[in-house]
Amino acid sequence: MTAENTAPKQRGRPFQKGQSGNPAGKPPGTRHRVTQLVEVIRPL
Repeated sequence: MTAENTAPKQRGRPFQKGQSGNPAGKPPGTRHRVTQLVEVIRPL
């Protein structure tokens, strides 16, 4: 191996609590695609 990784390995949680690698992800309460399909087929 000619190229060594000099950075130490990350241990523990890489992100702060409540903040993931995709902060602009789905908003809370968004329904799953299958759930939406079931509601169309069988309305309440």
